Amino acid sequence: MEGAYIAVNLSDQIGSILRYFNLQESFSNAIIDNVSENAACLDLLGVELFIDTRKRYVRCIGHVINLIA
Repeated sequence: MEGAYIAVNLSDQIGSILRYFNLQESFSNAIIDNVSENAACLDLLGVELFIDTRKRYVRCIGHVINLIA
């Protein structure tokens, strides 16, 4: 990926991959770590795909356990 690790760039990249492989309607859920950019990326992607991504992602349990430890 070229450019900074920001939500807009991430969303553009994932969106272009989904469009290239014609997977827009197949996108359902995502597992993300605790970086706020990932959640913001999915929010932007949800606007493009017309889905509520807040109900479609979970935090990676490995990252959560690492934060607790």
